[in-house]
Amino acid sequence: MNWAAANEQADAIADGDCGLADNSSPGDWRLPTAEEWRLSRAVVADDQIYWSASTDGVNASRAMTAKRDNGIIARAKTDTHRVLPVRGGPAPSRDPDVDRNLWRYQPTGPNGEYILDLGTGLEWQRCSVGQSWNAGTQTCTGPATQLTWFEAIDAYGAEDTFGFRLPTIAELRTLVYCSSGFPFTINMRMNDPVTCSFSSSNPSIVSWSFPGLNGLPGTDTIYWSSTPDADVLSQDAWFVQFFEGRVNKRPRASAGPVRLVRVAQ
Repeated sequence: MNWAAANEQADAIADGDCGLADNSSPGDWRLPTAEEWRLSRAVVADDQIYWSASTDGVNASRAMTAKRDNGIIARAKTDTHRVLPVRGGPAPSRDPDVDRNLWRYQPTGPNGEYILDLGTGLEWQRCSVGQSWNAGTQTCTGPATQLTWFEAIDAYGAEDTFGFRLPTIAELRTLVYCSSGFPFTINMRMNDPVTCSFSSSNPSIVSWSFPGLNGLPGTDTIYWSSTPDADVLSQDAWFVQFFEGRVNKRPRASAGPVRLVRVAQ
């Protein structure tokens, strides 16, 4: 069923439905939020897609779904997927401005300067290296430092005191957001298509979570990963270009910005 029907169906479940004998009444059951799906990751034992109550904070026509192999993914509310209701805990908000902090990205750290990705369990610095987080304006100030891949590895290849480091290409590509065309996906795999369609907005990242990119093609949107080309004779390394979500390799002597990540604390 679609997302609206899923919400109605979950809300209507009561004692006697679906084999229940729990004295529950309509309104006791509901769809789980995206974060509840993340916390109960072992619940989904099949390969089906399940609705959450959380909307996509960037596109109100989509809602977050859970699938064992893909994590938490935004899909069109008109799609049809399965329902697994829960009860107890706070009822989820229906306000997209509130939901956007419940579905995938959650500000954390001092003054909200980090973003916790609920789908991957990774925590990202919201600003690129060289920039400063302005809590008052909720944005990044100053230019991002341009580093060669060698410089980035030397400075950030290993975890710092707080556990932050240069991301792998598999980690970095999970930040790609296509506003149209290919869906907003968490836990993309190396063989998944990534480049966003021409109708997508730029930059190809969720700007309220990661401000400071100007959305124009150029080296300031080409972010280094820690992953070198597997060819031992190659002098290339992998990057993500956040103008159109492109993943590719380029010479390690080229300069570009970096964004640091750590496993959530």
